[in-house]
Amino acid sequence: MTGPAPAVAVARAAVREAVHDLRSDSLVLVACSGGADSLALAAATAFVAPRAGLRAGAVVVDHALIPESAAVAARAAEQCRGLGLDPVRVVRVEPLASLDVSVVLIVYPSCSAVC
Repeated sequence: MTGPAPAVAVARAAVREAVHDLRSDSLVLVACSGGADSLALAAATAFVAPRAGLRAGAVVVDHALIPESAAVAARAAEQCRGLGLDPVRVVRVEPLASLDVSVVLIVYPSCSAVC
């Protein structure tokens, strides 16, 4: 019997390690941009969380930095729902001076608001 691809196994193990001490039925949120790395994290979380007795959802931030950002965010949210994540919320924000600042000042509070 073969297992998942090595990269998938590593991602799942990382999520398992990150959530191992959470109380049963806690909500684990993934910040998802729709890029390959955040979708991989979302997929790993969607797999691991229910097996650990946890709920898993996603927050997608529409950063408004490009004209098509709303469509990108909507597609990312739909992909997260397709993975079984629930709740999935899209949060639109006004762009700040830099993307790094935006992540700290917008993504973290947006995740808190979903809880």
